[in-house]
Amino acid sequence: MGVAFLVGKELIRADVENVREPGMKSEDTVRKAGDVVRRWITLYRPTIIAIEEPYFAQSRRSGGLRRVTAAIVRLAAHKMLTVRRYPPTTVRRFVCRDGRPTRLAVARVIATDHFPWLHRFYEKEAKKSWWRKRYWTSMFDAIAVGLACLGHTKPSTPSPPVA
Repeated sequence: MGVAFLVGKELIRADVENVREPGMKSEDTVRKAGDVVRRWITLYRPTIIAIEEPYFAQSRRSGGLRRVTAAIVRLAAHKMLTVRRYPPTTVRRFVCRDGRPTRLAVARVIATDHFPWLHRFYEKEAKKSWWRKRYWTSMFDAIAVGLACLGHTKPSTPSPPVA
């Protein structure tokens, strides 16, 4: 699970959290994901939680992914945080304005145009064969969701002075 925290356009922290291990029951995965998100919320105190919707029905893990997403939404509601959900296609199209918006293309744009200090993580992913599991793309996906949320959030404008 990728996690990213942005304050405005500044990336404060981004990482990958492994919440699913071989042989783990679905309930344990949901519980572990909730614990991870709770820890991050306590540490960084966000006001908005942006989530990439589980979109691909053909994914074998989509049922578990939907339960994890629902648990995160419940936790955010309990903490009285705003939740914004975005489908992967919207997020990728927002970040990759030109070309085919693949996960790797999103990682490339983020590593070159937004946060050059992440380029080494992009290079690790780009060098892997297409059939190998990519580790850091989850982090880039989380950053992309944060950027999409930032791009879709209306900036607060001060009220005009009253005469």
